[in-house]
Amino acid sequence: MTLPIDTEELQFTVPDGWNLCVHPRGWIYFHNPFLKLLTDQDIRNPEKYNQLQVHASDIDSSEWEEGMEIILQVNRRGDVDFLLAINHSNCVAARTPEAVTDKATDNLLSGPRCNAPFSKQECDELMKLVQEMELPCNAHSPAKTVFLAWLLREVCSYRNSQDYGRFTRGESLDHTGSQRIYDPSLHDRKPSTIFLPILHIISNVLFFGIPWTYLAHVRASFEYHGRFVALQARWAKYIERLVREYSHFLLVSTVLLSATVGMLAVPEISAVSRIAATISAFLSLGSVIVGVFSMWRHQANMQPTDAFTYMRNAHQHVLGLHGLAMLLSIPPVLLIWAVITFAVSVVSYTTQGIDEGDVLARSLTWITLGIFFVILGTVMTALHSTFSLVWHIPLGSTLWSLLVTSWKRPVRSVGRWRVTRKSEV
Repeated sequence: MTLPIDTEELQFTVPDGWNLCVHPRGWIYFHNPFLKLLTDQDIRNPEKYNQLQVHASDIDSSEWEEGMEIILQVNRRGDVDFLLAINHSNCVAARTPEAVTDKATDNLLSGPRCNAPFSKQECDELMKLVQEMELPCNAHSPAKTVFLAWLLREVCSYRNSQDYGRFTRGESLDHTGSQRIYDPSLHDRKPSTIFLPILHIISNVLFFGIPWTYLAHVRASFEYHGRFVALQARWAKYIERLVREYSHFLLVSTVLLSATVGMLAVPEISAVSRIAATISAFLSLGSVIVGVFSMWRHQANMQPTDAFTYMRNAHQHVLGLHGLAMLLSIPPVLLIWAVITFAVSVVSYTTQGIDEGDVLARSLTWITLGIFFVILGTVMTALHSTFSLVWHIPLGSTLWSLLVTSWKRPVRSVGRWRVTRKSEV
């Protein structure tokens, strides 16, 4: 597709035999039908054109079959930076023209990252309307004229805002990056430098690092790439994941609550066991209440307007997305503390047999405690390996290096946050 370009803004003209084309994503490229050559470098610049011609003259395309072409890019030193031969007839591509029939490739476009004026669903609906307008009964319909005028206006306005057909691929990427100016209203508020270390300690110690997982999930769900339809789809997946996770937590919490009630019904239970079991019951109830309420509130607000309000309030909260992540992690955190206090209650109840005069009873009590500590060590090792070693720690790290890394990580986070705040100011 070739579009007219305002040549007054161009310093050089297109060389003879070359056509200026526009990619669907907005950048320009150049095509030579005779040489069957394609490039996205600005050959209107004589220096770049001469560098490209040196390598183009080495390519013998006279015997190429119909539908074959080659993409060529030359770096600043004049060397070939990228070369790809394509046979459109057979849908194959390769790094050399001789090997275009060896391997087939799926040259599929990524829909969510496409900057087309309309999404796929919107295009399907528009196609139905266009086909309906093509019927003979709508040949002289004013609605047809109004609809086509609106459609063309929307496309032209969108292309104009995207600088469609003005830059090459590299220039387009640089131009897009230069336009990304920081706007505090579009970014989430972050805690001050005073609260940030406190939040790190709370998240890593009291909340067992769970908020970091929810923070990554929230940020990935709130990203906006220019598609309201894609944003709505991510919002639906965000709620679906929360509901699924909270359902699992509710199941475990109710089972644990039943076990805690049974523990409280045991006769001659010690005061420590009774207090720990009571706290475990309260924590389980808290996990159930928060989980049920969160599921109900999220499922009741599935509309796009609800999603935008939710995201806006989350970004502008005093604690930012960090606070939202901590709120979302309350059900699993309460459940974990309920399990811990229930384990304390069981261990306290087990230690009541140590004071008995029966030697066999004391021996069985110590054996039970030994088994408990073995299981506890195994569980802690498994959790540490699953959530730390496998994902974060490189192979061959020593214990001392791990301790130093864990100590420096919060310090680096605070330092980066201070640098970011200074740059924003």
